[in-house]
Amino acid sequence: MHNLERIAQGEVFHIRLILPSRLDQYEFRIRKRKVKGDTLYIRLEIDNWLLRLFAPHVDAEYDQKNRRLLRYEGISNLEDTSGKHKKVTITYSYES
Repeated sequence: MHNLERIAQGEVFHIRLILPSRLDQYEFRIRKRKVKGDTLYIRLEIDNWLLRLFAPHVDAEYDQKNRRLLRYEGISNLEDTSGKHKKVTITYSYES
């Protein structure tokens, strides 16, 4: 992610994402949740405040020193047998 420092300082980024599974595009925002040590905790959520009340969000953790994704938690593109998208937690580890 190119703007980790700016997000860590509290800047909110507004982006447009295309979701092929929905055949549509949505406005999202990326914002800081907290910083603890070298770890930046961010949230990706729908930009519209009303939709945000009902829509799922994605939480992620980044190592600010190495600029690597450490953890992802949220909706995936994997569907269960009823066609609903599964919530996942993915923890990344990197070789030195």
